[in-house]
Amino acid sequence: MTNTLESDRFPTITFIDPLTMPEYIKTNSFYSIRQQVYGDWLLSSFITKLDMEIVDDVEEWKSKKETILEIFDATRMYGWCIFQPYAEFDRVFSPIDWESWITETNPITKKLEKIGLNVKWQDELGNTWNDALYFEVHENPNTLITSKCYLFIWKKGNGLRMTSCHKDTEFALPDLDLSVLSLAIQIRQIQSALTHGATNPFFYHLVYGNGITPAQRTALIGQMSYTGSSIGIGAKESVLKEIIAVENGSIEKCQMAIDELISFYAATTRLPLSFYFGEKQVGSGLDSGGAEDADDERLLKKKEYILQHFAEQLTDIAQEEWGITLPDLYTFYEVKRAEAEEKEQAKQESEYKLMNSTEAQS
Repeated sequence: MTNTLESDRFPTITFIDPLTMPEYIKTNSFYSIRQQVYGDWLLSSFITKLDMEIVDDVEEWKSKKETILEIFDATRMYGWCIFQPYAEFDRVFSPIDWESWITETNPITKKLEKIGLNVKWQDELGNTWNDALYFEVHENPNTLITSKCYLFIWKKGNGLRMTSCHKDTEFALPDLDLSVLSLAIQIRQIQSALTHGATNPFFYHLVYGNGITPAQRTALIGQMSYTGSSIGIGAKESVLKEIIAVENGSIEKCQMAIDELISFYAATTRLPLSFYFGEKQVGSGLDSGGAEDADDERLLKKKEYILQHFAEQLTDIAQEEWGITLPDLYTFYEVKRAEAEEKEQAKQESEYKLMNSTEAQS
């Protein structure tokens, strides 16, 4: 028991998802929310994967894909973002870059109004910039003309901050609301318990011998970190009388809970389960095609709902800033749906004619 194995050469550590740590189980921090969206498979599917599918659907966006994806992701994730065209590039600012609002007093109502915002941003080299952005074309004191920025809001707030949410919910509400975020966190915790239990299906109860010393007990505990189903240790009966393997009983309970909660998550996000699992869910009965068609229609409706949130402003930006003419984004998926139905009908008619032709020849 005096020989110590090298821990970097033997699997003595079980990996635990970093996103289950207290730093990331937060619903009121922009940094925590961002980390969760890009690291949690359910949140990533709901925000980044879905946004990418929508942007890829619009052929005219190919040259501006990354910028438009940033607008979609930031608006749905935080509730609002800013698009600012510069002379040589475009940039999307999120609440993480926000420093303060630029305001002025309305001469009629005598109330403050937002006319822009101050942002601070940096690049990967550590260079920093402080910019003043305005919602209308603005001339600075040094006579430099600043082009207007575009404010995207998912849903306007009513001036009251939502409990357990970030401060900007008084101004704008995100698509990633508390119900979706909290449910994803719960699923992540259960999944962590499930994978930990499956990785460690047993824990070991040590029955010490009557003659064990404190030093031997410490050494024995250290050695146990190297044991498993195929690796054992040897010790005198006076030190170690028996090792009892106790089965981890949480695995089955965790699996049942996670299956139920993922179904709840899909329902909450108004998306089919097949979207999250990457495959069609086979329906009951003789014809499973109906389940696939229902999944496709449900996904299409969600895409349509999201795209219409951005339709007006992105159409203006494409025309005014990029010189790109877009199709009607409000009816975009309606047209796609009609085109798909026409193709399916033409396919069925072709197959019907071929079948009749074959029968006539026979």
